[in-house]
Amino acid sequence: MVARRGPMSPEEARRRREGIPPDLRVAEPEAANTARPKRRGPTLKSTVAADVVPTRIEWLWRGWLPAGKLVIFEGDGGIGKSLAMTDIASSLTRGRPLPHEDSPSSSPMTVGFAISEDDVPAVVLPRLMAANADLDRVHFIEGVQGRQADEVDELRLDAHIGSLADFVEAKGVRLVVLDALMDYFGFGNADREQDVRAVLTPLKRMAEDLAVTIVGIRHIRKSVTSASHRGLGSVAFTNACRTVIAAFRPNSSKEEDDEEDAEPESGGILVVSKTNLGRIPRAIRYRIEPWANNPDAGRVVWGDETDDSADALCAAEYGRSSGAGGRATSADRVAEAIEGLRNDRPYVPAREIWGLSDRLGVSRREVSAAAKSLGLTCEPDPAWTRPAGYRGKAPSIYRWPGAELELPGIEGD
Repeated sequence: MVARRGPMSPEEARRRREGIPPDLRVAEPEAANTARPKRRGPTLKSTVAADVVPTRIEWLWRGWLPAGKLVIFEGDGGIGKSLAMTDIASSLTRGRPLPHEDSPSSSPMTVGFAISEDDVPAVVLPRLMAANADLDRVHFIEGVQGRQADEVDELRLDAHIGSLADFVEAKGVRLVVLDALMDYFGFGNADREQDVRAVLTPLKRMAEDLAVTIVGIRHIRKSVTSASHRGLGSVAFTNACRTVIAAFRPNSSKEEDDEEDAEPESGGILVVSKTNLGRIPRAIRYRIEPWANNPDAGRVVWGDETDDSADALCAAEYGRSSGAGGRATSADRVAEAIEGLRNDRPYVPAREIWGLSDRLGVSRREVSAAAKSLGLTCEPDPAWTRPAGYRGKAPSIYRWPGAELELPGIEGD
């Protein structure tokens, strides 16, 4: 006798209709995983390209000075790069067309100068007057207010970018010139890429947020043939900036100027050696002549455009300086220059040693290596007395090997 079954379930009925054997196992669909996936790090933010509003690059000087960007202006000592930048800034304060512009790219603007090398009353101010700057639109950055009313600390980009931003907003500044850039870099290592980017990244962000162009004037090294590696410090300076302007000796790409009896011309050739913002403009010649009202104050006279390239000018300049005797910035030459600072002294102030960096066009790392090869040791000056209210570091000295220091007020046994 066959046992009777109850009524078929809907699933059994479906299987019979579709001809599916009753003993065939069908995988059941897995339940949707509604659990939140485990995060492996902070949430990344993104923006859909369709939601981004396109903008155009604005210029203070088309092809040369972009608005709201970092710019480096580099060149050899005495070539007139600071004077040329002063002339450019003076034109911007008046809203005048800049060299080879039919009309000005911007309206009159306020500019700020941080000057570390030149004397402001005796050198910088007469240059501004010779260039007919609107002096009411020029501010000289003296430093950062200290804790006491009469204290002024040095501006340092690794610590005072917020203070610089406050100054830019309060004064309505659209151009800041840092002359020389390395003097305001701070305590980081300018030859180390990570240190350079740690300073320049927030500075670049500030420039973009406040639409202020920041120009850093930089000295060069003379031992390279590539324009992108010509400036002192890490190549990260060049990579982080949108535009690099370079000044070269006049006619340095022409063979006739390599003659020993050639008369040096006062002035140079200005060229954009790097830009991420469009076509590189043609190079421009300039010369320096005395101002009629003050012969000690030079003024820039702009000349014709040329087709010189930065790399060609750099290679020609390097070929002249190195000559048959090898590289002008060899370790032997740096060591010889350090030896020349001795003058029968047991030690040399560190500022004199480091000053060879600009004089010879080499990095501080190369100077330090040469000093170490001579057996010099760098240490704080033991004879230095800290002035009241001074919070900075003690000055350093380089002591010659075996030299003994005679400290004032200390007598031997």
